[in-house]
Amino acid sequence: MVIIGGGYFFIGDTNSRFKALDQQSGEVFWETILSKSIIGLQPGK
Repeated sequence: MVIIGGGYFFIGDTNSRFKALDQQSGEVFWETILSKSIIGLQPGK
């Protein structure tokens, strides 16, 4: 899953990691490990 907003890419993966990357440089702004993996968004949410 990738969401773009405020100059950042927000990326979640199936390894339970969620991170924000700078849209221009690609550098990791922050990263965290979630209790569950992210597969996708439910339409309309």
